[in-house]
Amino acid sequence: GAVFGLIPGLHAARADVAQVLRRSGPSTTSFGGARTRAVLVTVEMALAVVLLAGAGLLLKSLTHLLRVDPGIRPDHVFTFRVALPEAKYPTPRSQREMVDRTVEAMRQLPGADAAAASLSSPFVRSNFGISYRVEGRPVGAPGTNPVAEIRPSTPDFFRALDLQLLKGRLFDQSDRRDRPQVAVVNEAFVRQTFPGEDPIGKRIMLGWGMDGDDGKGEVDAGGEIVGVVRDVRQFGLSRPPPPMVYLPFAQAPVGGFTVLVHSTASTALLEAEARRRMRDLDPDLPIFAARPLSATMAGSIEGTRFFTLVLAGFSALALLLAAMGVYGVISYSVVQRTRELGIRFALGATAGGVLRLVLRQGMAMVAVGACVGVAAAAALSRFLRAMLFEVAPADPFALAVACAVLCAVAAVACWLPARRAARVDPLVAMKAE
Repeated sequence: GAVFGLIPGLHAARADVAQVLRRSGPSTTSFGGARTRAVLVTVEMALAVVLLAGAGLLLKSLTHLLRVDPGIRPDHVFTFRVALPEAKYPTPRSQREMVDRTVEAMRQLPGADAAAASLSSPFVRSNFGISYRVEGRPVGAPGTNPVAEIRPSTPDFFRALDLQLLKGRLFDQSDRRDRPQVAVVNEAFVRQTFPGEDPIGKRIMLGWGMDGDDGKGEVDAGGEIVGVVRDVRQFGLSRPPPPMVYLPFAQAPVGGFTVLVHSTASTALLEAEARRRMRDLDPDLPIFAARPLSATMAGSIEGTRFFTLVLAGFSALALLLAAMGVYGVISYSVVQRTRELGIRFALGATAGGVLRLVLRQGMAMVAVGACVGVAAAAALSRFLRAMLFEVAPADPFALAVACAVLCAVAAVACWLPARRAARVDPLVAMKAE
């Protein structure tokens, strides 16, 4: 405010006193002052284009995210986390038994038609990536084996999420610890490991040595692939589905897990009942992160949504300031040129001609500002790359829309004083001074 308020004062301090005293009215303007005002308005226009283009990119990205198929149906799925303390549940058998009791209790929740437990729910960035190898294939050098996300889950996990089976079968209650180990994989795993092959019946070995049921010894995780399911956007809608391996929880128990309940009851009722039933099972075992799965999915794009709203707000403010700037400059110019306009009318100028004359002056600043703004937006938009989804940083559509919005608003701001100029009375104008 101090710096920009100082600019008019500097122009006034450099004025020629004799010239100022000879002036008979406001028709003579300072060329330096007019040029400074035009430059400031042009800069406002350029900044408005940059912010509008950024908001357009984020809005287009958000639109694409909202159209992404997550691979499951998150509606009517209630989730919460449970962590089994090692001191109380030290062995895989004790962990497995507690998970079985928890899932059975959650099946009794109001309106529940499926309940399951898994290492984590979809749309949560809880990495459990483990290297693996295929039986019958040579072992790669250390660090070169492929990696997949591992998700121990109970049988109803797929039904609770309506996760579609594409080939083979899902695991069920018969896939216990004393039975042959099995695994279900997703499409991304098949593309990575068995391109052009049928994965059913193939065996994979994971680099995960689990404790035995008594907490001693080690059991290698893995097993025969018995089914293939659809891809799920495990880490959020903006990230591609990772290769996934689903293991029966009974064969690969873990101490921390997420419970998923498919129910049509309200979230508040489900949370209250879930807490009560967990207290009955173990009064020292709290549940946390209780929420609908749809809220978790929405949270995975919350960052993009937030930045879109913020940038849209700044864009609207910049557009308003730019419109006020061009309106102020053109209005002031019309006042300064009142006598000139009156002479033009006296010499035969038409209202349409004067209207075009004034509009041309304003739109020239808009055109320069738009060109500068497009160049700046194309250069600066790469800093938004990390927040964009299926949108190029220099998206031509976003730039074109930003320019179109700016030009439309600026044209209205120019037209208002131009219309007033077109209505100048020649006699009044020539007597004004």
